Amino acid sequence: MHLDVVGRRRRAATDRTERSLRFEYRLTPLEQYEPWNAERAVSWFELTDGEQVVRLGEQEIFSSQISVAEEHGQRRWLDYSVVRMWEDLLELFPYAKEPVPREIARRLDPGAGWDSWRDQAWKVIDAADGSMAAELEEAFNWGRRRTLDVGHLVAAPRLTFARVDDIVIVTCEPRGDTSAMGWHWLCEPARVELPLQSLVDEVERFSRTLLAEMAQRVAASGAGALAGRAIVDLTSLNAQHVRREEQLAAALRAVASEDEGWDRISHALHALDRAIGQ
Repeated sequence: MHLDVVGRRRRAATDRTERSLRFEYRLTPLEQYEPWNAERAVSWFELTDGEQVVRLGEQEIFSSQISVAEEHGQRRWLDYSVVRMWEDLLELFPYAKEPVPREIARRLDPGAGWDSWRDQAWKVIDAADGSMAAELEEAFNWGRRRTLDVGHLVAAPRLTFARVDDIVIVTCEPRGDTSAMGWHWLCEPARVELPLQSLVDEVERFSRTLLAEMAQRVAASGAGALAGRAIVDLTSLNAQHVRREEQLAAALRAVASEDEGWDRISHALHALDRAIGQ
């Protein structure tokens, strides 16, 4: 095979991988930024104000569509501090890199009923004694550790990362109905597979891009970009930025801190299956 053809095929495969998972954001321009409290110094966390989505396959997870008349049909990204998603991603990252037995990982697949199963399992656990309850909780703690924390968002989609062999299976599934609030999350059940290294590369790309942009943002704030609108303590902002760089370095080298015994977890899963009649 001609080397040019090989090169094109490799680039095409890489392009498909890059499109399959990407963390995207847009920071609010500093000239439009509104401080949370004009009477205290602005924080690094606050300065990450912006919009964000997770591109998964052809979808933009955590985007929404407005249904009220005056803005009907308009789409928007999640309006929230970008650092929150970044921190939650770094928290699950060590577990996303740890292998999960295939038969256990399947429980997170769209349509497998993970959320309803977990709700029923909790009722069984609540009725169990202390030691048994702790053992049974292992049945879904492995999944919680691989699920992006969206507890601060109303009925947001579930996004999970589970490694099987050298492939990371990323799944998303809608949860809850927000139509009464005049909008709804844009999310169709999906399952995307990508090489482990692609996930590692994307987490690092997202992290380093955000940190580089925030370094410029901190410098601009110290140079007067927020003058008259916010109190700026440049020494504090620089120190906070250094801590975020250290946070990334620690996350990239971190390993799972929990002792995940898959035989024990499998036993707990089947015990709960029997208890709730599955």
